[in-house]
Amino acid sequence: MSYTLISLPTYTTAAMAHDLLAGQQIPSDIVRSSVDRSNSCGYSIKTDSRYRQTAETILRQSRFPVLRVTDWQ
Repeated sequence: MSYTLISLPTYTTAAMAHDLLAGQQIPSDIVRSSVDRSNSCGYSIKTDSRYRQTAETILRQSRFPVLRVTDWQ
């Protein structure tokens, strides 16, 4: 199954994004992302890739600070 990780700067932001997506009937999980020097916290929203476009649009329109969007197999 393909999935998408939408990286956010803090756990709190990821939790709020998760709640927003749940309200829009988009299933997601909060996961710990790999940490690198440019992203000190490392939390992401993991969702099925079928929801990528919709989830990303909802979060950006709601002014969430999306750091990166990555697709995985």
